[in-house]
Amino acid sequence: MLDHGVVEHIVNHFFIPPRPDILMAIQEACRAEDPDIDHLATLVSRDITLSAAVLKLLNSPFFGFRSKIENIKQAAMMLGTSGIESIATAVLLKRAFAGQRACIPMDRFWEESQQSADLMYAIGQQFQLERYVPLDRLYTLGLFFNTGSAAFAIRFDDYHELIAQADQDNSISLIELEEQHYKTDHATVGYILGRTWGLTNEVLELILEHHSKRFFTHTSDIAQRVAWAALWLTRNVKRYVRHRDFLSDYDALHNSIFELLGMTESDFIDLAEDAEQHFSA
Repeated sequence: MLDHGVVEHIVNHFFIPPRPDILMAIQEACRAEDPDIDHLATLVSRDITLSAAVLKLLNSPFFGFRSKIENIKQAAMMLGTSGIESIATAVLLKRAFAGQRACIPMDRFWEESQQSADLMYAIGQQFQLERYVPLDRLYTLGLFFNTGSAAFAIRFDDYHELIAQADQDNSISLIELEEQHYKTDHATVGYILGRTWGLTNEVLELILEHHSKRFFTHTSDIAQRVAWAALWLTRNVKRYVRHRDFLSDYDALHNSIFELLGMTESDFIDLAEDAEQHFSA
């Protein structure tokens, strides 16, 4: 999907941590034709900090389980193996970036990623998008679509200035600023990072294309189109909560996306209000 020279340049110039052995084993277990939950639970539980982080997240108010999740086997039965894989991947990726010098607060970056994942999942539930796309794909996309920015923050000391400029001026996207300044962008770097870490081809495609209006308007894959639309909605909701305005492509796309997702402008405002409460909790 990407030119070999582009891939080689990114691998040589950006921090792309290797995929841990424990993650490869977890992914193999989760993607088996008939996943063995006992085996998966054993794998995750071997890493005490990983299992603790997974359980802490699952017992957060967002998931809203009526009783406390006590162990990884119970977690896998409640959330499914794909959900466990997504959360484990996020925990391990955050760990891989720990200790790296960056020009942005990385704790805040990972918090923002988790907020996006939570919002993606909530959108999927509210509008019954599981008819078109697995909810765990939406959650995974929310977690990882922006991970290329973490690599940029390590590579470039002035990257925070571009983030601030894009945040303050909704007429230009961060990806356009990146191309102007660095001749590459966080979507491309995120794709390479995600491929290195074994994300599925569907998620990789969405990471690479998440700023591409052409992808949304031209793809014939309804699952990918819905997932792209849900991410567009998530990004606009977060923009609205922060600035009470929208991303630059809102006017061009919102009618098509609202129709596709089966929602109204009133639903958008309700989503933003719920998100604001969740983010401030």
